[in-house]
Amino acid sequence: MNQISSSSHASATSGAIFMLAASLAFAGSNTLQSVLPTPIEYGGFGMSSTGMAFWQYVIASILALPIILHIGFKNLRTSHPLAHEIRAFASALGVHVFVYGFASGVPIWQMVTLLATGPLFIILGSTVFLGEKASTARIAAALTGFAGAIIVSGVGADGFTWQTFVPIVAAALWATTDILTKYLTQKGESPETLTISLLVLITPNHLAILLLVTVFSWVLPAGAALAFRWPCPRAPACCCF
Repeated sequence: MNQISSSSHASATSGAIFMLAASLAFAGSNTLQSVLPTPIEYGGFGMSSTGMAFWQYVIASILALPIILHIGFKNLRTSHPLAHEIRAFASALGVHVFVYGFASGVPIWQMVTLLATGPLFIILGSTVFLGEKASTARIAAALTGFAGAIIVSGVGADGFTWQTFVPIVAAALWATTDILTKYLTQKGESPETLTISLLVLITPNHLAILLLVTVFSWVLPAGAALAFRWPCPRAPACCCF
């Protein structure tokens, strides 16, 4: 989570409540993400995973406008614009990969379980790129979590396909976002700058990914670009990305 304010008077209780509320919101979001892009023949709505991710963040950006205005655009000033852009792109791409996992038929419990592999990528990335030293206990905990996620998800029980690795790729991308956040923090970026830069850059990156996937749909894996357009209700001739 991004810290919206750097005030030292934040209540620990309020923080815990916000984290719980965020967890419930993510649970609801994951449920919708597992239904909307699922093919119609499997009980879903057949919505384009890329289109769904884009519209999800357009709506989120509108809802986040009060937060953006409260933080202020002056906090967008930074000496590390490229790092902020890569961070936003990795976050957006992680969402598209995650949602596409549902569209490709990966069960929701397997998608969410395999996200537990993320801490291992964070430890590896922080050690290699940030020069942090990982303790034996930390490495053991991450490996235990990784092994547990693999066992609980049942990966490989029915053979391996490329869809099997979709949630793991999403976890790696989001780990990249976390590592870049730590990197920018070490460079002196304020919590306000870290927050508003992601809020402002995330939706344009979702749009860029949607356009790129549409243009290069012919080189994507089989099924990746099928039903890329989702007919709007009551308007068969109108299609939404």
